[in-house]
Amino acid sequence: MTGPKRDMINAITAHVMLATCNTLFIIFETPYFWDEVSPAVGIVHAALFVLTWSLLFTTEFHDPGIILRIYLRRMLLYDRWKRV
Repeated sequence: MTGPKRDMINAITAHVMLATCNTLFIIFETPYFWDEVSPAVGIVHAALFVLTWSLLFTTEFHDPGIILRIYLRRMLLYDRWKRV
């Protein structure tokens, strides 16, 4: 995980909440929707769950480099100002 170690509790909480909500939906609601409405509801839910989880992991482990760019820009601006 990128970022400070103190943010790990936030990431763990997000994963636990996502897993809990989806598990409860799968156990209690999906059988009703599968039988009474359409199996497509369960399939779409599963696809959205996988998409959400994968994007969450991608966001957590991808370093966009924003901090470096900000510092680099400040250094360049300071260098230009210093030359004048």
